Order: sequence, then structure tokens, then C-alpha cells
Amino acid sequence: MKFIGLAAIAMCLGMAPASYAMNNSTAAHYAIHAMEKLVGQGKLEEAFQTAFQNMTVQADANTPTFTVVLRQIPGVDKTARAVELTMNILGQMTSYTLVDGAIANNPPIWPDADAHELGEDAMHYLLDNVETHPELVPFDKDMAGLTLSQSSMVKDGMVMAVAEITSSSSKDTLRIVEDTSGVVQSAAIVNP
Repeated sequence: MKFIGLAAIAMCLGMAPASYAMNNSTAAHYAIHAMEKLVGQGKLEEAFQTAFQNMTVQADANTPTFTVVLRQIPGVDKTARAVELTMNILGQMTSYTLVDGAIANNPPIWPDADAHELGEDAMHYLLDNVETHPELVPFDKDMAGLTLSQSSMVKDGMVMAVAEITSSSSKDTLRIVEDTSGVVQSAAIVNP
């Protein structure tokens, strides 16, 4: 118990060993949950869940925080509503700022899950598999963003969701194909 307490203090002071420190993908995952909570509290509109399109994540080089920006599908004028979250190294949201934009124009219809849930399921694929698949490390440690789209692929009469995760340390993209309930059908690292 004493060791866990010391590790938590070290994390707060920015001195945690790498195995305890939060990275970009973990911050992005916690940000999705923070956004859900803000919607549930009525502080954000439900479209942040239903019209979610992408997110970016960046670690702050000077403080132990991460900035995660979650965006909706752009509106008619090509601007998108967004929320910028600051996450600390414990995965807690410390602040949020709304970025105004147009109402999402014609977001994809997902029959079995909200768009943000499909993004979260892609994040779970990455987080659950990085330990046994070292080729995923750049997308875990240095995740730069995630973009969700509907694919023209159809399996068993269902349109597929495609989540593409980018890394600041790789030119490759991790492409995760899910059915509309969030079950991963395939995942591959693709070159641009």
C-alpha cells in the first residue's frame, strides 16, 4: 500500500516511472469518458456523442497535462463544434472549453451505438492489445488523433465504422474496422 501511495505522489510531481505515467492514448480514452460525463450533466449537448467525428491529443511538454480536442461533424459552413479538455496525469479532466462552430451537418446514422462509443471501442482495441503487439506502441504512446467514418464496406447487411488512429512518431495509420455495435472486425497498420 505504501508503494502505491508513493507512485501516486511521484505521478503528481511528474517523477513517475514510464510504466506508471499516462500517455497520449490513455489521456484520449479518459477524455471520451469526461465528455460523456459533461453531456450527462447537461454541460455539453448530446451531439458531442452522436455526431462525434474526431479528436486530437497532445501532451504538454512543460506540465504533466494533456490537451484533447473532441470535434463534431462539420456544419454547412465547414466549422465544427468542439470541446477542448485538459487532462492531468491521473486521467482527470481539470478544465474544458467549448469551441463554437456550426451544427453538425448530416452526421452518419449509427444503428447500434453512438459515434463516440465507436471511437471509444477503437481506443479499447488499442489499449487492450498494445502489450502483446509492440507494433502498436507508436499509436499508444504518441497518439496524435482518431478519426471516425462510415465505410462503404458492408458485412451481413451492416455498414462498417472505420476508426483511424494517427501517431506523431509514425507516418503510418492504425485502421480499425468495427461493426456498428463496436465489435472489431479487423485492424491493420497502413501506410499513407
